[in-house]
Amino acid sequence: MTKGKPDPSSLFSAVERLNLKTTEALIVENAPLGVEAANRAGIPCIVVLNNTPLDTTDFKSLISEERILKRTESAFNFLQKWCSE
Repeated sequence: MTKGKPDPSSLFSAVERLNLKTTEALIVENAPLGVEAANRAGIPCIVVLNNTPLDTTDFKSLISEERILKRTESAFNFLQKWCSE
């Protein structure tokens, strides 16, 4: 890949290699540029902050707050719900 995030070409490539549709994939990110790339690709995304110095306000214009999780462990419930839809 010659372009970095927020260019979505690497995400399109990954989805294609996995033989998925963009609606069947889920991006897990920890940076605003990654969320922007997922948005441009039309791929659902969640943010896991863990120990990053970022907080929900850094993602406010990019993703809904319920998709911003503080710890990896918090993603489990979200993923269970997402997979059952």
